[in-house]
Formats: sequence, structure tokens, C-alpha cells
Amino acid sequence: MANRHATDELFEAWARWTQNGKLIAGYGSLMSKMIACQGHFNFGSSKGGQPVIDSIEARIEAALMQLAASDPHVVDVVRVEYGARRLSGLSAMATQAEKATALSISLKTYKRRLKKGRDYVSKAIQ
Repeated sequence: MANRHATDELFEAWARWTQNGKLIAGYGSLMSKMIACQGHFNFGSSKGGQPVIDSIEARIEAALMQLAASDPHVVDVVRVEYGARRLSGLSAMATQAEKATALSISLKTYKRRLKKGRDYVSKAIQ
């Protein structure tokens, strides 16, 4: 990813993509489809109107799913930061300090985990 602004734009697009719901017919999300099909997809479906799942957003989600296997707390921070996961009682416009408090971690830990997640995804999607 070229720079911080471009990185943030990609993550924000990914968060909107994850919140879109019903990404795959019969499934609540792409993640539920990935889990149900054990990561295998049929790209040659004859059904019209199917979403494109070979996208930068899908690649970001796949990278985060990989990272979640070894460091789920980092992925949780990334999801919260970009709004892919909403915390109960917290405004969508909450500051990082408020998000960190809601996750019961320090702001320093929140920022460290966010950087680790961004860096991991950046490397994974290059």
C-alpha cells in the first residue's frame, strides 16, 4: 500500500464491504460462506447478480482471517477501528482512546495492534 491515506481508504472500503450483508446468496456474509465452504469458491456460477469476491476487499478479509489464527486481538482492533465491528454503546465517531477503553486495553496497546494489523495486511496484499 502506497501511503497511510491510501491504506485507510482501502480499509474503509473493506469495512463497508463486510457490513454490506448478504454478500453471497444464502449466506449472511462472505466470511460465513468461506467457513461453510472451507475456503473453496465457485467463480463460474451461472447465476446472475453474484458479487465479485476476487477483490481487494476480499484479499484484505482473507489476510485478516489468516492473522486471526495467530493474533485475534490484532484483528479485533482493526475491525473496530474501521467500523467492521461495532462496539455496543460506542459512537461510530468514537476516538481511538474511547475504542481502546471499550476493548479494555491501553491506547498504546490499541495503536500497536492497529499498526501490526495494517502492516500485516499491507504485506499480504502486495
